Amino acid sequence: MIASLRRVESWLVFGRDWMRTKDEMKYLLDGETLDGPHAARITVRPERTAVPVPTADALERAIKFECQLWGGANTPFVPVSESGTISRPYLSILPGSAIEQVKGMDVHGLYNIVETGVQVSTRDHGAEMDGFGRQLAVALLPYGRQQDYRGLEVVQLADDDPWKGIYAACLGLLPDKPDRHVLRHGQMKEDLRFEDFVNLNRTEATGSLEDLLERMVDDTSMSPRQLSMIHLEYAQNGSYGMQAESGVLPEPHFAQKSAGPNIVVICSPGNVDDLALLWNLRSAHGDYRPLPIGIPLAEMRPDLIQGLTGHKRFSQYGIAAEHVYVTSASISSTELPELLGEQEDQLFHVVDYSDLLKLGGPAGWSRQDVIVWADGKATFVPLPADSKREVLEDVHFARHTSMQVDLKVVSSPFPNGKDIRIDGPNCHFYSGSVSMSVGSRRSEPIEVVWPTRMLIARAVASSRNLEISESEPGRAARVALATLADMWEISNLAHAPLLHLLEEMAARSGFGWLKKQAREWNREVAPAEVVGPTTDQLPEKAFSDFQHALGNSVKAAKYWLLWAERAGLIVKGFQLQCSLCSAKQWIPVAAFSPPIVCRGCTEVMDAPFGESPHINFTYRISERLRRVYEQDAMGHLLTLRFFNAIFSRFTGSDLVGMHPGMNIHHKGDTRTQGEADVLLLFRDAAFIPIEVKRSFSGIVPKEISKLEHLARVLDSPWSAVVACEYGIQAAPQEFVELENRGKGATPFRVILSYDRLLDPTPVWSLGGDPFAWDPLTAEQIHARETAFVNRLAQRFEAGPFDWLEDRMLDRPGTAS
Repeated sequence: MIASLRRVESWLVFGRDWMRTKDEMKYLLDGETLDGPHAARITVRPERTAVPVPTADALERAIKFECQLWGGANTPFVPVSESGTISRPYLSILPGSAIEQVKGMDVHGLYNIVETGVQVSTRDHGAEMDGFGRQLAVALLPYGRQQDYRGLEVVQLADDDPWKGIYAACLGLLPDKPDRHVLRHGQMKEDLRFEDFVNLNRTEATGSLEDLLERMVDDTSMSPRQLSMIHLEYAQNGSYGMQAESGVLPEPHFAQKSAGPNIVVICSPGNVDDLALLWNLRSAHGDYRPLPIGIPLAEMRPDLIQGLTGHKRFSQYGIAAEHVYVTSASISSTELPELLGEQEDQLFHVVDYSDLLKLGGPAGWSRQDVIVWADGKATFVPLPADSKREVLEDVHFARHTSMQVDLKVVSSPFPNGKDIRIDGPNCHFYSGSVSMSVGSRRSEPIEVVWPTRMLIARAVASSRNLEISESEPGRAARVALATLADMWEISNLAHAPLLHLLEEMAARSGFGWLKKQAREWNREVAPAEVVGPTTDQLPEKAFSDFQHALGNSVKAAKYWLLWAERAGLIVKGFQLQCSLCSAKQWIPVAAFSPPIVCRGCTEVMDAPFGESPHINFTYRISERLRRVYEQDAMGHLLTLRFFNAIFSRFTGSDLVGMHPGMNIHHKGDTRTQGEADVLLLFRDAAFIPIEVKRSFSGIVPKEISKLEHLARVLDSPWSAVVACEYGIQAAPQEFVELENRGKGATPFRVILSYDRLLDPTPVWSLGGDPFAWDPLTAEQIHARETAFVNRLAQRFEAGPFDWLEDRMLDRPGTAS
């Protein structure tokens, strides 16, 4: 037996399920700084400034200027009025987009964009300051080696051709010669020509969809857009998931993910919003596919759009991808279907352009690396000295080219929210990265500081004029989590009879009677009424009590108790009685150190165990677990474990982090707007509040109103209500009716109970619904509880599992 216990102890200390990492607690919103090695994605790139365009003519001039510059085809164009007012859909996405600034806007304008206008320049694009820090793209090809590269084709259309702006947005344009300011800042001869580096062919054409498609997939020549992106990695793919909205949770970015590059923009004559949208979509999705593409309004026909799906380079993404997404900035999504008409076996889908609009990621040089952190700080080299030598040294690369480095920490993601832009020390956080200017120091070490998850959450809240702080239940639950190796260990509590026993151990005498009265009064008992104020006032339980709660399995009880002791949730001890005054006192094993002084008479117990030949151990809950019950936070822990499992995947998690209890209020206002029993922060910067109650009786209309108010304050796309009971046992119809899901549901709300919360392996399977209300039967609950006990017993017998040893000793081809 001693050997068996040692095996179990070894497993508890050193063993882990080999499919899990040792730092799953990383998804807790806490103050832990980054330490040790962490994988990172580093991107070195040209600086990216968005350009306001008030008219189609201004946009054409901007295209000519940007296409001659390195990274120019990745420059976003922002439609503005003549007075500098930004188009509303762009206003909502600019702060969180991967850009450094907007031309004509104050350098800090993106931090308060609603109140900041754009000063529209009356000068031609390409004036003195526009050329500063920019690299001439064609100069990154060797001088005079035109025969080694594809020719450059610039397609020009007549002014009255309806395809003119579309060709310019899809293929790009070039001026007659390089801009003199760019040449001057790059210290190049002012009489330099494009033809000195590449064979240039200026072609007159008549626009058509067939001609444009052929030119966009022509591998024999470069377009001006492609020239500007030479040596740069860019473009985003579509989603490889299901191409249908599941309705499980809101999917605000579904159209973007589903469409990928397969977008058609219907362009009204001379409309700058349509042409800027088309340019920006090609900037986001790349220049080596036929789509995104534009079609003039006058030539829009359903058969043209349907025919695009049969193109040899049509991008197939995801499961059952069939649709081309059709949109327009000048024609509403309600008018477009009427103009297109209903089609049999329609293969396109009309959406509002704001659902597809994005500025895409920055073009640059990316690599994966491992960075070693100490107390949240690290030093790294943006671009190793021997990297990209053919670009930086073998051709004319301007020394003063403005460069940025973006860093993402894989294990501690920064949220990529469309409204999130946060200032840091000599850096800025946006688009899921920290970005710093490197200029000519691209191969020199630089220091970076990464915020804790709690600081990230507070910063996101602050950017929305909110403040968040840890609640008392949140503090109690967080302290209890501190001794667990990872969040998966909460699974050892996912057993209703065991939870009932622990609840009894947290209560003073009379708890059972009080609960019975509470059921009769139809109210939930406040923890302060029943939980003992100190562990000395709590009852002890014998081994047999745990054995009974765990299906009368001795092995399961031994395994669980040893785990709970190691996790700091249970304290093992024994009862002593003074031979002089008969006073009793309970002594924890860890505190046993003779001589023992009686608390009654203060005399030393010379023979504390008397004539007994053995010790009868009993168990109490620890102070940290007592506080969890005092603050009614056990459900918070179970809820954390469930959502951690649901949103985790092999490549990481959709979550930035979670916390088991947060207060929310407006900046400068001491009044609390609400308390989230569990608060989730997702990678898209969405806060999700969750209300957790010990029983269905605690979920009353007043509490639901508070949750709805908090969700509005946080601008949450959905919320959740959790009851810590099985549905078949006590769920009223009012609770079931709280569920509110489906497209357009307001407010969108999911409901959970022990039926989901105590699932041993919660998972969001393909096509599944982890939040569906489907209460277990009594037989299913019994089977689950039996399986829980069997797993504990099997772990007791098996001891630590070494997957490497298991695989190496398992000879292939032999029967197991």
